[in-house]
Amino acid sequence: MNIAMRYKLISHIKFRLTATNQHGVHSPFVYSFVTKSLYQPPYYKTSKSTAILLKAIDHFAIKDVQLIGDNEEIKKQLSRKDISISDSTVTLICLESVSQRILDKYVLENSEIRNGSIIYIPDIYRNKERNDFWQSIIKLEKVTVSMDMFYGGLLFFRKEQAKEEFKIRV
Repeated sequence: MNIAMRYKLISHIKFRLTATNQHGVHSPFVYSFVTKSLYQPPYYKTSKSTAILLKAIDHFAIKDVQLIGDNEEIKKQLSRKDISISDSTVTLICLESVSQRILDKYVLENSEIRNGSIIYIPDIYRNKERNDFWQSIIKLEKVTVSMDMFYGGLLFFRKEQAKEEFKIRV
């Protein structure tokens, strides 16, 4: 077993011990997403990471996505759902690539991020560097809600909500 696989296995065990389902969620916003979308059909025949993104797109009625990085599975699924991939949208940004430059350009220096914007990071436990990126981004003051679902993470910018972090089993 290589280091990345070992890291992911240990992380998954820790995640399962600390994560909750809808019964541990006390935010109406997150509870609605979890019970009305995440735990409901349709069950996509894709990776769990891509399925989380597609369920978020359905639930929040997203029409276009800014995809940072190259993920053919996500591109294929977005085209099937007739979701356009945009260079400028800030309703939902999917960060397949993660680095300090990406963080600076698409989160910290992005003046287009507004109330209601969403960032999705697939496979946040793929390796330690990717998880460190996730941990640094959820600490940002402008990120008010984070949902760690092991296979991916959603970040919400909602001025009307207090800062909260959730770990949700899927």
